[in-house]
Amino acid sequence: MAALLDSAQSFVPFGRSALVYDETVLLEEEHWKLVDAYAEDGSLLQGVEDELYYRGSLVVWSRGQGDYGHQLVKSFTVDATVIDVFWCKFAGGVKTCDESSETCSHSPMEISCNSPCLCVVQARCLSLFTMTGGIFTVPVLFPIANAWPIPGGVLLHNNIAKKESENAASSDAPQLQSLTHPLDEVKPLALLQEGEPLEKSRSVPALLDHMQPVHAFADVPLILMKERRAGGRFALYRMELLPPKKVVAASDLLDDEAEEEEESL
Repeated sequence: MAALLDSAQSFVPFGRSALVYDETVLLEEEHWKLVDAYAEDGSLLQGVEDELYYRGSLVVWSRGQGDYGHQLVKSFTVDATVIDVFWCKFAGGVKTCDESSETCSHSPMEISCNSPCLCVVQARCLSLFTMTGGIFTVPVLFPIANAWPIPGGVLLHNNIAKKESENAASSDAPQLQSLTHPLDEVKPLALLQEGEPLEKSRSVPALLDHMQPVHAFADVPLILMKERRAGGRFALYRMELLPPKKVVAASDLLDDEAEEEEESL
């Protein structure tokens, strides 16, 4: 047991050795994770792992295989402190990023999101890096508390409790929102009882104010929620990606609901 502990304690993440040593980075807390490695077509690379290391605004992505050690794939800095880094796969097909787009740093171009994207989560935006060199920045109108990869995109948790600040527009933002393509906008989740028609949908925060997200799963469409009260219950909710026409309809319903709430104040 002692030998195992000594081995674990002596582990040094590759990202630390690849750091550019400046005082601003060294003062920040470091984080790293070892995750599955993917090819450009999204297939899993057997026996290969990625290390995703982040510290402050710096991200280091390295790849290794068994005892051969890791090699640097990409290192970069973003504009704000990194909250999390993970691989995600989007549901959208091929979309065009034109010259007028502020989201895409390489335009014009077409992207296919069948391949994984490296998602770098910051407080007010997501930075997305494709394996083919595409770089996208998705602004978010609310501060992000947590983010998770989910089947077909990314799930975001609003960091501002509802009605925490009546003067802040972001305080009314839905608790849970999702992104299904780098060129799309972040959209709120709608909640439906099994078998109910879309017209019965309600926004997630309206029904789940008493609960908070604990975890979302990258491979199965489930969200684990926990009651805010101490010793509260847990609940699992199944997610489903709506077709484009139904997404528009659901967004209209949520907008109408928000307007009704404003009128009642």
